[in-house]
Amino acid sequence: MKIKYKKKRLKYYLYFGIAWLILGSIVVISDDELRWNDYGYLFLGVLHIGSFIYESRNQYLSIEGGFISKNSLFQKKMELSAIKSITSGSGKYILKTKGREMKIDVGLIDESSLCELNKVLANLNMESGKTIFV
Repeated sequence: MKIKYKKKRLKYYLYFGIAWLILGSIVVISDDELRWNDYGYLFLGVLHIGSFIYESRNQYLSIEGGFISKNSLFQKKMELSAIKSITSGSGKYILKTKGREMKIDVGLIDESSLCELNKVLANLNMESGKTIFV
């Protein structure tokens, strides 16, 4: 199961990537004396488009085989059965195991995916005082 980003976030990366690429192309084409930093706009455009493609394909979280994975540049993975407590604060869920914790930013998650995530986290067998889901 994939927990998806909000579409607004993905569109942001796409639109800004296109804008940076257009701006960079205009600078490169119209400027007679190019400096190294003139290519920065093109770099930012490629970076934003790359982020859009990566986040569109991988999405925010993956829940498979008893593990929850946060898909970022350095993937964080946690076993669902090892989660000892779930707390909430400032728009984030904090999943804690014995030696690690994972912060999930709820504001980045699509509404339908947030419902699915809440169902999965609510179904974990935990003590009533250790979770935000009652």
